[in-house]
Amino acid sequence: MNKLTLSLHRQKNIALIAHDGKKQELIAWCREHAETLNHHFLCGTGTTARMITEA
Repeated sequence: MNKLTLSLHRQKNIALIAHDGKKQELIAWCREHAETLNHHFLCGTGTTARMITEA
């Protein structure tokens, strides 16, 4: 699989949404990319956003 790297030059709005069976996978992804995500505006659905915030 090819990997594509993009450079982001300003803050982005990122929505974090996952089905019930994928919430833990999304939380793990957020932890892995926390340094990058800290530079952007994040939003999510109630349960998903709460779980990510608590994690």
